[in-house]
Amino acid sequence: MKASFLAAALPALIISCNLIDPPLPFGEARDSQDRPELNLPAKPGPGPDTLVLVSAAEFPSSYDWQRDSAFGAVNGTVFLFSNGKPVLAIPAGKGTKVDLSPDKHHIIGESLFTEYSDAFGTWISKDGEQICSWDTPEKLQGLLYRDGDLYTLGLELPGGAVIFRKNGAVVLKMSDAVLMGSFSSCSYPSTGALYEDEGSVCFSYKTIYNGRETLYMVKDSRVEKQYSENRFVPLDAKFVDSQPVIFGKQNGLPVIICERSVRYMINGRARDWLDGGLLNYQGKTIVAGTYQTYNDEERTGAGWESEQIDLGGPNAYFYCDSQNLRTPGQPPGGYKDCYFFHRHCACQTDSGLAMVLTPKAPGRKPFLILNSQKEEYDIHGYLSGVAIIID
Repeated sequence: MKASFLAAALPALIISCNLIDPPLPFGEARDSQDRPELNLPAKPGPGPDTLVLVSAAEFPSSYDWQRDSAFGAVNGTVFLFSNGKPVLAIPAGKGTKVDLSPDKHHIIGESLFTEYSDAFGTWISKDGEQICSWDTPEKLQGLLYRDGDLYTLGLELPGGAVIFRKNGAVVLKMSDAVLMGSFSSCSYPSTGALYEDEGSVCFSYKTIYNGRETLYMVKDSRVEKQYSENRFVPLDAKFVDSQPVIFGKQNGLPVIICERSVRYMINGRARDWLDGGLLNYQGKTIVAGTYQTYNDEERTGAGWESEQIDLGGPNAYFYCDSQNLRTPGQPPGGYKDCYFFHRHCACQTDSGLAMVLTPKAPGRKPFLILNSQKEEYDIHGYLSGVAIIID
């Protein structure tokens, strides 16, 4: 393992953290037809109501964003909607340091974070204002904003080194790490591979040398070597109430390890777990993912000790909160002719899942499904994410 700890403040020629830069020009979109200027309401503060937040990308009406190979050269607008009303309209595309791609939009809390990278560096914005940048191109795998501090976990491009930063400054760099979790991992929160446990910022990774896998867990920048045994393959690891909990395979058999106690995960219909992550469900730490039945059928489900939940499938996505474990199905919501770009196009509600989908057929509006009701969004583009905030 190659790991280096650096001071939080590095020379400005190497890393810069630029706070709230002036907005850049919108730029020119070919054959653009500008949307009339919007009188946006103030972004809502905390209140007693439920907020349904939806992120979206819109393009000029003359631009066929589904077919044109010029994607990236045509500018547009990234929106944040709150309860169906636009509260943010952010110029995006060439020259703006805001990406129109759906996987670069992250609704975290009541804010919209965007990431942008090119050959010259990486830029992070919060609610349309640039809050941090550095001169290394990275693809973010985790983002956590707490008490005015920005924590990021990124893959260096090219090269693949994992870099953990605080306010843009490198805290930890690992050239040979395999991360546990990402924004696309169903067992991780909206913050991706970074998460909090009892006030600490945490993540996990493993290294592989000569077929031997070694697990490391990081809490508040402190690296703790957790597990390195022959014939053990770590699949996920999280701190739960400050205790390390590990899911992996010991001698080919799926196990959960907690306080050095080993629980085997062969139960019910599961002959083996092909992948999975650790989750808190009804006060228990469980594994959810894809398992293989004794008939060699692949299913989505969850398990712990002698119990198991089957979610059908296999399904590409599942969602868990403290009380419910759900899947949108395959295809999501049963809508075969719609784009469901990534897992943050759905989230848990009290009664089910909220989903945002974008029809593939030209001329049809993208829509939100919530409480069995369909709500269309009047944009020429797509919906890139949804979150439910209950104050």
